Amino acid sequence: MKRYKYLMLLLLMPFSFRAQSLPDYLEIAGENNLELKAAFTRYHAALERGGQKGRLPDLQVAFAAFVLPIETRIGPQQANIGLRQMFPWFGVRAAERSVELKNAVEKLRAFEQKKNELYFKVRRNYYLMHQLEKDIKATRENLLIMDSYIGLSKKEYEGGMNSMVDIVRVKMAINELGNRLAQLEDQRVVLRTRFNALLSRAASDAVEIPDSIAGIRQEVGYLRDSLWQHPAFAVYQAQKDALQEAEALNALMNRPKLSLGLNYILVGKRTDVAVPHNGRDALMPSLGISIPLNQKAQRARQQELAQLQQVVDFEKEARHQSLLADFAKVQADLKAAARRMALYANQIEQANQALGILIMSYAAGGTGMDEVLEMQIKRLEFQLALDKAQTDQLIHYARLRALVGSEGKF
Repeated sequence: MKRYKYLMLLLLMPFSFRAQSLPDYLEIAGENNLELKAAFTRYHAALERGGQKGRLPDLQVAFAAFVLPIETRIGPQQANIGLRQMFPWFGVRAAERSVELKNAVEKLRAFEQKKNELYFKVRRNYYLMHQLEKDIKATRENLLIMDSYIGLSKKEYEGGMNSMVDIVRVKMAINELGNRLAQLEDQRVVLRTRFNALLSRAASDAVEIPDSIAGIRQEVGYLRDSLWQHPAFAVYQAQKDALQEAEALNALMNRPKLSLGLNYILVGKRTDVAVPHNGRDALMPSLGISIPLNQKAQRARQQELAQLQQVVDFEKEARHQSLLADFAKVQADLKAAARRMALYANQIEQANQALGILIMSYAAGGTGMDEVLEMQIKRLEFQLALDKAQTDQLIHYARLRALVGSEGKF
């Protein structure tokens, strides 16, 4: 019975593990990236500043002793203990908290913008790693084909159809291709390190890359109106909201401030005469008001805040125009990538046909090995160019997602 349980456990174990995909890496980056954590911590710090605002000023406590006591009817005044509390105008404390909370919202929107940029970087590096793996695979396949050419050259040489030079040429081509393969494999470390840095992981952590990635839609023009969803516009709106709250607060700062006070006066007893309430201490409440006479600074501040709101509007419109230009470029780049994909797919097909003809001609003694090798290298170049065009298309599409600030599927 125990053996049966262990067997079932072993059979089920492979199904309990799932290879990590791009969405998984995006989630890891969103949770671990240090720059993103810094932006989110900055938002929390701004929230804490909101809790510091809206408090009453510190209570003022004063003690005064009369060096020369003031004589009164019921005795000499010996000391004075005073308390005073200032109160801002109604609504000032709430407005101060509101300004800081709006500033915190701006930090949150900036965090979301940085997250959008991070996701684009993760996608871009992921696609580059996928391209590298395809390039390595294509280069290795061509090395195997080159090895077969050595056997073909030896066979033709032994049959007296060609010279020993063909064998040397093939070996030279294999050496060059082997060097290219080594360079590509060296790039693995570079791209993996860069990718893991975005995820705040160890540089040597493995990254799982699929054999293929699904294609994309070609028509993206309808997304032009979605550019307003870019996180930058949420940042601009948060900035303007904070400035409007600061404007309302500045208007309240022109209002008077109130103060409440309470003085306790210690009075000594008279010894020269008996009077009613002899030596009774005095208690004196007070109410004060501070009237702002010079409002020039407040008016200047009001104009400053109004102009800063105009600055935000100008920057917002400039950013929209810049995004429109970026969108047009991405559209053109996507079309160019699609054309290159079609071109190199056709070139590969024709190169395969040409290779078949050249190999048959070589076997018949009509073509040199140099022509076969040249066409084989061209075929590899076409394959690498096709891989790059496919990767460029994916990267341009990822850029488009970043422009419209969308993590969903289009």
